[in-house]
Amino acid sequence: MELIGTGIAALSLMLTTATFIWDKLLSRKQRTLETLNKLKDSYHREIAGRNRKDNSDYYRNCVNYFGKLESFCSGVLSGYYSYRTVKSSGSRLIIRLYDDFKVYLIDQRRKQFKDDEYYISIERLAEKFRRSRGAANGQETNSPSEKTNSTDNIQTEE
Repeated sequence: MELIGTGIAALSLMLTTATFIWDKLLSRKQRTLETLNKLKDSYHREIAGRNRKDNSDYYRNCVNYFGKLESFCSGVLSGYYSYRTVKSSGSRLIIRLYDDFKVYLIDQRRKQFKDDEYYISIERLAEKFRRSRGAANGQETNSPSEKTNSTDNIQTEE
């Protein structure tokens, strides 16, 4: 009789633990999707389709947006947000934003503040997504610096 009670208690503990873990995973996924949707909405409202040239409001909006994006990417890399959820729902956006704003904003801010780590979480996450997307497609991918070096080698060989 005691053995049955112990077994039921152990089963109850395992079920409670599994439910707790499942709840934490679901809340992290929900938190990730909500934040990602806010970032997408903000991008479309403040940045997409706007003229970059001679527009200080646009630049300020980009700096503000990229500050939020940097915090989000840092949260993804640290595990606060779900990497898998962002990979399936937002990896293309992050890669595209990094590529599109590399020269216009990211490199400029790094030079301005003399800090090569400025927006580093965006860069790391974009490169991580790029590598995983390339591996999923059966393609070999290189980082932008490796692409530049391989291009330089081709040009010097010709």
